[in-house]
Amino acid sequence: MNPNNDQTSFDNFLMSFLTVFQCVTLEGWTFVMTLTMNTTHPSTFIYFVFMIFIGSFFMVNLTLAVINNKVTEAHHHFEEETRFLEWQKKHVHKGLTFEEEHKNNENGENKEKEDTI
Repeated sequence: MNPNNDQTSFDNFLMSFLTVFQCVTLEGWTFVMTLTMNTTHPSTFIYFVFMIFIGSFFMVNLTLAVINNKVTEAHHHFEEETRFLEWQKKHVHKGLTFEEEHKNNENGENKEKEDTI
């Protein structure tokens, strides 16, 4: 019988994945390491050390970086949509699209900069 009512084991892929996930989240990984060392070979701690360094620190930080990137993209999209809605309230009567107005503004700003130089 395996520990934790047969929930902690490397008997099949699903249970192995669950055990590795438990170790990567740093929840009871020392208990799993000790049981594995007692049932196999004492040098299996090397596997757990690499799993903790690579799994926990690298993969968790990578996941957080991806989440941060997606939140930043959503924020930029929200700001662009807000700018569009503000523009739409002011310029609906002119008949120009948002892109045309934006190009006209950029060209006008560039001409003003050239005139001042």
